[in-house]
Amino acid sequence: ALRQLHSGDRGPSSIESEDHAEVQRLKALLAQASAAGQALVEKNNELLREKEFLLSENDALKNEMEELQTAQEFFQEEIGDLRRRTEVAPRATTRFGGTSTID
Repeated sequence: ALRQLHSGDRGPSSIESEDHAEVQRLKALLAQASAAGQALVEKNNELLREKEFLLSENDALKNEMEELQTAQEFFQEEIGDLRRRTEVAPRATTRFGGTSTID
């Protein structure tokens, strides 16, 4: 009714037509917003799946690193044992005048 007063010569059907066009425009905007929202939800879900995968990979790598550290410690102890054994191993003179280590 206010539109009719301001426009002067437009009748009720003109106002209804404008209202209908505005409703259609708003419906189209709502559809776009809904589609954009759905795309964001899908992207969020994709990122959450990727995050879970990466966390799982991270855990697996942490476990592997712990295993490697344990193996490194073991081999360092073995190397230390071998060094100690070779340092204290008795030396014997060979037939040829050299020395050799007796295990």
